[in-house]
Amino acid sequence: MFQDSYNNYKNKTLKGYTLLEIAVAILFFSITVICLSLPLCQSISLSSSEQDMVNANNLARMYLKSIDLKWQFQTDYDQGELPQITSTFTSNDKYNVTTAKQDIAQNSSSIVIVRRVNIEYKDKKNNTLVNLFMDFNRPESTIK
Repeated sequence: MFQDSYNNYKNKTLKGYTLLEIAVAILFFSITVICLSLPLCQSISLSSSEQDMVNANNLARMYLKSIDLKWQFQTDYDQGELPQITSTFTSNDKYNVTTAKQDIAQNSSSIVIVRRVNIEYKDKKNNTLVNLFMDFNRPESTIK
């Protein structure tokens, strides 16, 4: 009789897993997957914001270069007009761009010889991505 009940018990245990064991295994697997995927999701998010900073930095430098090209001659420099901020510099209105110019130095005749231009890029959430400035010297050339 004892041998028969032992054989019945042995047959029952070899049939498979219980529902509780399967539920615990699924729970353990789910927790493991979630723990491993969280850093990956945060990394992707950081990469996106860092890419925005790189893009904004490149656009700001491109704008400063356009000023440098525009102010190659004294007459243009003396007028002090900044290039218009077009969709090229805002990446089709992806960024909010503000510029400011400031006269830094003048000669004895009160002619501006050094002018500073500041450019700031912000995202749509108003977070500052880039804030650059560049000083421009008055060119020697008067011929266009």
